[in-house]
Amino acid sequence: MKDARLTLSGAANFLGIHPKTMQKMDRTGKLKACRTSTNRRYYLKSELQKIRSKMDSEKTDHFTADILRLVKKYYRRQDNG
Repeated sequence: MKDARLTLSGAANFLGIHPKTMQKMDRTGKLKACRTSTNRRYYLKSELQKIRSKMDSEKTDHFTADILRLVKKYYRRQDNG
């Protein structure tokens, strides 16, 4: 079964980032794009799904850290009360 291909804008939308960010990531080697015969970028959906799941887990980690920071701040205020 063939892997679905996404255009630059489709891939950016899938990841929730700006297409210019995708282009920059390609230039810097952080996220390599495949190229068509006319040199247009495209991305394999299966690869983007791996990246998105990593992004989601990192967001969760940051969210958890933010919540813990707020809870500690709250309890410090209660102790100083």
